[in-house]
Amino acid sequence: MLPPAQLLSAAVEANVRWTIRVVLESREGKARAVRGDVKLVGAIYDLVTGRVRLLQ
Repeated sequence: MLPPAQLLSAAVEANVRWTIRVVLESREGKARAVRGDVKLVGAIYDLVTGRVRLLQ
């Protein structure tokens, strides 16, 4: 079992990845991505450091 802080971090990352997938799998998201109108990039903002970590 992960420590609470690591569990929270993993849950946040999973949520970002899930949200991107849901948007890109939607009819509107697919259409806009195919046309090149939109590019989604997952990122996580660290409240303590103020840094943004981009997900690949």
